[in-house]
Amino acid sequence: LGDVYKRQEERHGTKLNEAQETELLEYILNKKLMALEAEKRGYAKRKEIMYRYEWDIDDLLSHAFYREHIEEKSKVNDAEARDYYNKKKEDFIEIKARHILVKNSSLARNIYRRLLAGESFESAAEKYSEDPTTKSRGGDVGFFTKGVMVKEFEDAAFALGKEEISEPVQSVYGFHIIQVMDKKEISFSDSKDRIIKIIENKKKKDIFDGVIEDLKKKYNVNINERYR
Repeated sequence: LGDVYKRQEERHGTKLNEAQETELLEYILNKKLMALEAEKRGYAKRKEIMYRYEWDIDDLLSHAFYREHIEEKSKVNDAEARDYYNKKKEDFIEIKARHILVKNSSLARNIYRRLLAGESFESAAEKYSEDPTTKSRGGDVGFFTKGVMVKEFEDAAFALGKEEISEPVQSVYGFHIIQVMDKKEISFSDSKDRIIKIIENKKKKDIFDGVIEDLKKKYNVNINERYR
């Protein structure tokens, strides 16, 4: 029972007291006694139980196989993470920006020209922007990294230097005029956990796809078209 107690303690994050150990022991004993009697009475041959048993065994075996042959082979070390960071440094830039969103392209061009002539970006955002979330704070969208904003907005924003203003950029939301307020590099130490997760997920997918393809060939799998 030692392993059972240990698993329960790991699951709940606390050591079982004497009363809890006694309760668990009674639960296991009662469950085993009923299972023995049910098997003696032929329950194990019931169709619904045989189906469930087969499903549960497959579940346990496949999870064990996945852990040993896919998860364990997808571990990422510091050198791999550092190499990824150095090769993709542009993905670890964080910028702070503000924007003005309008639906009309002519109005967007007009606002853009006035901003270049010196009109306050904050005032123009508060007056004209149709983004209800950022309008009241002068168009400020805060800090963000790549993969957060819509592509057109993101491409334009990351191409700008600090304090630069973009020409109107069209997205599904309308026309954006963007100004970058700050731009900074995210350090490797602050990015490490995210990088490891990215690499691990890719490794898992690549290894899983390869393993499944080999197993399909090994066991000569053919999928009937009616089940697709």
